[in-house]
Amino acid sequence: MRKQDLDRDASGPAIFLSMVALILSGLAAAAYFMFKSEPQIQATTETVARENYCANTSDDQETLLQTLSDLKAAMGDEWSSFCQDRLDSILYETAVVKATAGRFNTSFMRLCQIPQRPESDYFRDAEFLFNIWTENRNTSGEPQEIKPLLTSFFQTYKNPFENCPAAQGILSEVR
Repeated sequence: MRKQDLDRDASGPAIFLSMVALILSGLAAAAYFMFKSEPQIQATTETVARENYCANTSDDQETLLQTLSDLKAAMGDEWSSFCQDRLDSILYETAVVKATAGRFNTSFMRLCQIPQRPESDYFRDAEFLFNIWTENRNTSGEPQEIKPLLTSFFQTYKNPFENCPAAQGILSEVR
């Protein structure tokens, strides 16, 4: 190569255009990776939004119970332990409210929906309620004829040994 060619190749406009091309290719690569990982960010955002909804306490208990039940059905395998704890909490609390109001069948059904999990205090509390009810005591510990209601409920309840884990300890006594 001649010296004139080298001087012309190293001129200002050629270096400027090379730098612009390098910057544009870097931006294109960065944009590619940003858009490539977008679905993962969106999935994470949806999970966080669902977890936030599980923490919501502003709705009344009945509405929140229905919403969480629907959310559990929609999420399937992605249902988190945190959300299950929240659902168990609402099932238990509304079961106690229904029992206090004398709506024992609704209370029994809600307690039967609490799954057996080793870390679940609500499951142990549901077992406790079933036990005191077989002793004909209400949630306040006062005497009340509840055992006949339990017997009637579990005679018509479909597969209680499978579908009501919290009542396993009392089923032989009330059936």
